[in-house]
Amino acid sequence: MSNLETQKTEKSLSTAADLSSWGTGQIITSNDIIIPKIWALQHMSEKVTSGLAKYGEFRDSINNEKVGDLATPFEIIPFHLQGKWMEFDIITNKAGARKREFKQVVPIQNNPNLPGYNDSLPYVDADGKVERDRVMDFYVLLPSEVAAGTALPYVISFKRTSIKAGKKLALQMYIRNRDAKLPPAGVVFKLSGKSTNNDDGEFVVMDVQTSRKATQEELEVAFKWWQQVEKGVTKVDETVEV
Repeated sequence: MSNLETQKTEKSLSTAADLSSWGTGQIITSNDIIIPKIWALQHMSEKVTSGLAKYGEFRDSINNEKVGDLATPFEIIPFHLQGKWMEFDIITNKAGARKREFKQVVPIQNNPNLPGYNDSLPYVDADGKVERDRVMDFYVLLPSEVAAGTALPYVISFKRTSIKAGKKLALQMYIRNRDAKLPPAGVVFKLSGKSTNNDDGEFVVMDVQTSRKATQEELEVAFKWWQQVEKGVTKVDETVEV
């Protein structure tokens, strides 16, 4: 290869590696970015019953990547909270057995001075035809992905027996962090799961513990993604898990 050909090849490679050479691309909307959820997998979770995962593992809803299990807690950086109701129709068969069928997601509007206030809906309608789960959706980052420069957000949903952990997380993010002059993402948490039994069987209950203060890099990445969520440039994977 001649010197001229070598120079042309090197210039071509240099241009291809330059991000500005690729242009801005198409404008991204909420229809283009889907944020996966991280699930604490139960015995009847689809991934478990299909053999793709094991009970008690924490996996993402889209790529099925394992991030932890009952023996392996993992760190999260929470940066945003959204509340919602998950509504289910109650179907009764001829034998009298009741089954919940997913109906819809309803965002919680908790300001009584604004239209659509629904913060105090009953968990079961008076006619027994609709049941609700109160859900706390936390947008989080994984510190390991921030360190690797590959951080994308996930959503972790706290409901039913895990709602206590969600309230603990919210208290730290929005009250204790503020008192300490820290933003919501200012403290990193360790998320864990515990196997518990009751009359309904064995299931995983999530819990959280404060781990450490977030680094400056973690705060900057969390703030960037918080801005994207606030702009509505993201859409959460609403796959319904057990």
